Amino acid sequence: IRFRMERRHGPSISLKMILATTALIVLIVAGFGFLNIWNVGKVYDANAAALEKSYRDSLNSVGRATVWTAMTSARKYLADSDAANLRVFVQSLATTDEKISLFYVLDKDQGLVAHSDPAKNPESGNPPVTEPSWADVVKDWEARKSDPNRQNPLVPGIEFTGQEGRLALFATPIFVEGAPATVALALDPKSAGDTLQGYVVVGYTFRFLEETLAKKRREKQEAFRDTGIKTGGVGVIFVLLGTILAIFQGLRISRPIKMLAWRAD
Repeated sequence: IRFRMERRHGPSISLKMILATTALIVLIVAGFGFLNIWNVGKVYDANAAALEKSYRDSLNSVGRATVWTAMTSARKYLADSDAANLRVFVQSLATTDEKISLFYVLDKDQGLVAHSDPAKNPESGNPPVTEPSWADVVKDWEARKSDPNRQNPLVPGIEFTGQEGRLALFATPIFVEGAPATVALALDPKSAGDTLQGYVVVGYTFRFLEETLAKKRREKQEAFRDTGIKTGGVGVIFVLLGTILAIFQGLRISRPIKMLAWRAD
């Protein structure tokens, strides 16, 4: 009695090998492309973080120096009750540095004396300040007034968002030269007495940083597209070459197996 081998149904061995090899090449190329894009994004993110840190550090140094200069200059104008020249000084400094979006000086009773926006300068007297940023300055001092280790009244670049956009606020009270300057005295004009002359607030814009970061994000997306196109083009070539090699290799391997199956039948 002769037994014939059952005829197998479904794809041939060579076809299975070709499909498996092609699928493996596609997975490898896709994985390589994903890794490449991830590395490109990582590089751009690292550069953006370094750029932002550098900008903030620079802004912090410049802001501290500017508010100190503004304080020493405003001290003389307030002592002489020279509001006119104080306003000229404020507007001149604000226009000299394009990063300054907000600059104003108050008297000891928190009345507005001079503002970088000429339209906000009072026509007469020193009306109470209505700048929303002033509330954030006072809030910073309030949080520190009971801590003896945090009595330096300099407000070191706290972030504030208003009609001028996102700003780094630098502020300090103006005391007569040689008088003690503390947060507690800045918040208590009665206790400070005649040693407290006023306050100065300077707001530096983050606009230039935001514009640069937006540009970096666009460059990142363009790099993603370029990397994807290049990886896809190279991947197609590898898939085609791999498929052709898989066809020849599959036929070479499957031919002896088919011969054995034919002889067995």
